Amino acid sequence: MGEPIGVKKCDDVFFERIIGLYPMYVKEMDNHQVIRSLEVMVKRNIGSDRLFEHYILFMIEKHILRYPVDLYSRMIRVLGEKGFASDFVFWDKFAF
Repeated sequence: MGEPIGVKKCDDVFFERIIGLYPMYVKEMDNHQVIRSLEVMVKRNIGSDRLFEHYILFMIEKHILRYPVDLYSRMIRVLGEKGFASDFVFWDKFAF
């Protein structure tokens, strides 16, 4: 069999416009949706620093003690991929 063909569901311009509307919905997301959204944003390198720091990171800090082990490990991995190491308070107080 041949190699699988990659499926691209939408172009980057459309996806970036959708992410622009995203802050309105972050507060209504559950923990799994927040982490999955962060994984997609990091993988596709989209979303602003404001979206990350004021919405996504806020939700992570607010609910981190309720995360199951698998979600916690995904959160640590995706924050490492993003290169988020500057906030020592987050790492000392919330993560470890």
